[in-house]
Amino acid sequence: MKRLLLVNPWIHDFAAYDFWAKPVGLLFLASILRQHGYSVDYIDCLDRFHPNAAKSDPSLRYGRGPYLKTYIQKPEGLRDIPRNYCRYGIREEWFRADLSAIPKPDIVLVTSLMTYWYPGVQETIRVIKEIFPNTPLVLGGIYATLCCDHALKYSGADKVITGGGEKYLIEMMRNNDVSVAPEFDPDDLNTYPYPAYHLQRVISYIPILTSIGCPFSCTYCASHFLNPKLMRRHPDAVADEIFYWHKIYGVIDFVFYDDALLADAENHVIPLLEKVISFNADLRFHTPNAVHIRNISEKLARLMMKANF
Repeated sequence: MKRLLLVNPWIHDFAAYDFWAKPVGLLFLASILRQHGYSVDYIDCLDRFHPNAAKSDPSLRYGRGPYLKTYIQKPEGLRDIPRNYCRYGIREEWFRADLSAIPKPDIVLVTSLMTYWYPGVQETIRVIKEIFPNTPLVLGGIYATLCCDHALKYSGADKVITGGGEKYLIEMMRNNDVSVAPEFDPDDLNTYPYPAYHLQRVISYIPILTSIGCPFSCTYCASHFLNPKLMRRHPDAVADEIFYWHKIYGVIDFVFYDDALLADAENHVIPLLEKVISFNADLRFHTPNAVHIRNISEKLARLMMKANF
């Protein structure tokens, strides 16, 4: 087993928009696989820059933009809602052509995001199974973790994994007599390679994870179910990654995906911002995820302004 296909699935919904949404976990897995000698193909069903799509400027809207969409029939329970229902992402025929153009994979990994987007996951898996009927397909991600029984019963995947996929990859490698790099530890975020954003056709922005997990356990949030253990990267390592994507790929928009970016600010985000500011580079930072306002001091506010949030 040496070739894997990684797929980011379609979305079925009344509305969807690329508000800096990328499958960071899946692209982490892609980098880990490549680090261990695997060939990786990647298909993003939400790719706004597919060659068959109308041309759009990736620099607009800080890298964000509308997804392509196809009007589809509403599911049974939603037919009374007076709004159009769509498949967001590339056309089905484009997806089929992209699948047919790559070598047959030994295994397919599909990710998932919102739990209520499972119909898009189902359709994505159905099409993959039609093109590669005898290839094992593994489903992971948020829907797979939070609704594992539902995913096992309805998704069409051969295997459903919960939590992060890194430990599944290690098990898979060892079962195939592949030595796991000694410097990689799935429980130490500082040992992870950069996500394989270069597998995208266009890099209009870069999501950044300075940590995984959250120090809080709010009853309304699933973060502590998805990532029970808080893992943090060294601020210098995060700053180095930001500078790498800016220097090598010219990226200026960076998006923090942390669940609690400002927690323990004196030891985490403040030294990170101080180093980023020292680069004196033309960068922009965005925080679509959790920012705990009680942690914003005057010092931190000034640093955020100077760093160009």
